[in-house]
Amino acid sequence: MLEDPLDHEALSVAPRRVRAAGEQDAEQGGGESGGLHAGSIAAASAPAGKAPEKIGKKTVASNSLFPRVAAVRSAFALAVAAALCSCALARTGYWHSYADEKKDGVALVFGYVDMKQAPSPLQRLRARRLDGEAKGEDVYFGTRGGLFFHEDLPPGRYKLESLEGVPALFYLGSLAVWPGQPYALALPPKVGVFEVKGPGVFYAGSYEYRRTPGFIDAFTVLRSTSPGERQLLPALSRVLVESRWEKPVAEMITAAAH
Repeated sequence: MLEDPLDHEALSVAPRRVRAAGEQDAEQGGGESGGLHAGSIAAASAPAGKAPEKIGKKTVASNSLFPRVAAVRSAFALAVAAALCSCALARTGYWHSYADEKKDGVALVFGYVDMKQAPSPLQRLRARRLDGEAKGEDVYFGTRGGLFFHEDLPPGRYKLESLEGVPALFYLGSLAVWPGQPYALALPPKVGVFEVKGPGVFYAGSYEYRRTPGFIDAFTVLRSTSPGERQLLPALSRVLVESRWEKPVAEMITAAAH
């Protein structure tokens, strides 16, 4: 909280001293009518041994605005703090890769979703296992922009199930300012199926969120040809700096350039 610029203890004493001086002036017939003026206020509040400074009546009257200014500043500080808290909560899970560096025999799977027509940027993508002992289990992909990725996905068949995000007044990078209710947009049944055949790096495809003309809140998700695997590799490499996948992705970029 901002400090109050007034010394309330001094103010509570000064009026009594000024009043006493004024009454004495009135009895002696000296000074202005009523005995109160700027000079008497300065004399009452000045430190001992120091000549009082002359202050005008307007300056004395403006002192009453200080508490109001302090209150406004405090309210503004609280509003800013609340906004920052909202931003921080909206960022939870953003860019998270869900990686376990100790797993063996797993794959790095990545892809892209164009969310230009969606309510917000992509914050998380949910997929479901279609085979094996883990059939029916959900897995979650981290995101960065439209790029989605999972660093330790076991071999098997999977289906991308939903695109998740948080609508907001506006975004500052990955931070949602005044976020709304989180949402999950389901993909069509035949869109987003892919297979991880073994350890390595796999491209799960690119997709596009598209609103359906003529309907309210209607949409579809389509397979897209852009950006392709080669176009996404540089962005993927920046996400995976200092991870076990940094070198394999760098090798893929080099091979694609020749």
